[in-house]
Amino acid sequence: MYKRHCGQPLGKLCVVVCVVLAALWIWPWAIVADTPGGSDSSVPTTQPASSSPAKPRVLPPIPPDVKLPPLPKGIPPDVQLVAVPDVKLKMNLERLVRWPSQEFIKSHLATKDRSAKFPPKRFKSAGAMSPRDAVRGGSTYIRLLLKQEWQPRRLIGAMLPLMNEGSPQFSTVWARYEIEGHAVQVSQMRWVMCVVIKPDWEKKTAEKDKPSNTPERATFIKAVAEKFFREGKELARLPLKANQTLSGKPTSAATTVPAGARHTFFEIDVDEMVKKKITFKNTRLWMELVALSTDGRTLCVWLAKRGPLGGQLVITSKHPWF
Repeated sequence: MYKRHCGQPLGKLCVVVCVVLAALWIWPWAIVADTPGGSDSSVPTTQPASSSPAKPRVLPPIPPDVKLPPLPKGIPPDVQLVAVPDVKLKMNLERLVRWPSQEFIKSHLATKDRSAKFPPKRFKSAGAMSPRDAVRGGSTYIRLLLKQEWQPRRLIGAMLPLMNEGSPQFSTVWARYEIEGHAVQVSQMRWVMCVVIKPDWEKKTAEKDKPSNTPERATFIKAVAEKFFREGKELARLPLKANQTLSGKPTSAATTVPAGARHTFFEIDVDEMVKKKITFKNTRLWMELVALSTDGRTLCVWLAKRGPLGGQLVITSKHPWF
């Protein structure tokens, strides 16, 4: 009875189960066989790349009659917003306030990608990047610092990457524009930036009434900072004191700046800052203040670029840029 009534259905069930298992085993291999290259598609069909570094990619050459990004109306190319202070900051950073000449811009405008020529030297190090990437990164820092109303719509199009042929760590990116009568100039190396702001109210103030002593200039700095910077309110509350180790006279080359305009350098009184509990959202950026100065007409701020864009990697003056 058992063989006649149960043996045949059980045997058929076993056959069905075996067929299903066989189909499941064959199905993935059938899919692989349908892919380009069959079951060996995971095996490279070409020889491995050479270990020798790739040649730098050369960008299209700039014609000799190239039209550079138009300078803002009211700021001729031969006019400097501020005199270069006659004082030596580290690595000659005082020179970042001087807008380059048109001849220098045309002869140094970056035209090639040297990222392959200057790769990272070790793990978690920074190698060179393309001029386009340098400009994008530089524009991000400007947008990080300045309020949106003081940023031009086409910022990247007005930025100039100037290549240092010998040392890529000294390559610079420049931007200068006028917005609602205010002049803004930003120069950057990979690890540091200099922001120069000349407010329009400077034009409306008589020479004799412009800030001349230290307290008046400290007030001027705070007023400009509060108006233009994203964290201006915090900057305006900063306790500033004169930096006695930095003082200087304008260089004679800056003929467009009044000869009597002296720079007054300031530093943050950290003890007072702690007492007043002043904090910044971008603490790493603003606490890396290199120098802060004014001639009573223009605000100059030098900052090490240690903001959130750097991530875990610390960029120094030894790292190449482009």
